[in-house]
Amino acid sequence: MSFVFGWYSFKIKSFTAKDLNISADEWRNTTFEVRQKVFHLFWIPFFSIGKMYALRKSGKLYDLPTSIINLLKAKQKYRTPWYSFFLPIALLTALLGGGIFINVAEYFMKRES
Repeated sequence: MSFVFGWYSFKIKSFTAKDLNISADEWRNTTFEVRQKVFHLFWIPFFSIGKMYALRKSGKLYDLPTSIINLLKAKQKYRTPWYSFFLPIALLTALLGGGIFINVAEYFMKRES
């Protein structure tokens, strides 16, 4: 049995050059993206491993210059989405639900006898 794990990123927010008030001619047909990196197990997000700033041009992602990264960071604070922690949330919910189910079942078993 093999386990499929690793990391991937998904887009939180994207901007154009006009949004950042920089030269649109220099950055033609590009978008600037703030991305969330997550560790996954069977492609289910397990936990967040940080933010990533990227340039998308012709469908491919490239690294951004530090000056543009600083512009993106100054624009606003980007929160980590809750679903970046989906697996721990699901496990906790299952444990709590199972515990409640067992306690209710025991209560009714004692009540019947």
